[in-house]
Amino acid sequence: MSVLLKRVRDLSKIVETGDFDNLQSWGYFLKLKLYEEEVMTNGIKYCKIFQSKDRIRFITTIPPLCEFGEFSHWHDCDELVEILGGQMANKLTRKHCGVGCKIIFPRYKKHNLFNPSKTEYCTLVVDFFKNHSI
Repeated sequence: MSVLLKRVRDLSKIVETGDFDNLQSWGYFLKLKLYEEEVMTNGIKYCKIFQSKDRIRFITTIPPLCEFGEFSHWHDCDELVEILGGQMANKLTRKHCGVGCKIIFPRYKKHNLFNPSKTEYCTLVVDFFKNHSI
């Protein structure tokens, strides 16, 4: 498949979602500085620790009973999440995972992650892949 055709198909998938407000894009991730911690208003912390042409890696910490915003979000790149500590759940699928669990979210797939624990923080390694599938 030509690069142009692939990009047209990717753009078509984005347009089909019709939900650009909840897009967390590859371009946004590129703009974040390496080793500079970001703190969301709900207390979630993330720090970009690696960046290459096709891959960006974050360490993310989610406080107890906290989620990534009120609504689901999606990416224009593939995402691989590995749980290092605590628990994580996806409100859309109602699936819960613990330490060592790895979850793949293909590009354009909506998800809404949260920490279901009342006492433990959830620590994640989150990898985003731009030009190849996981």
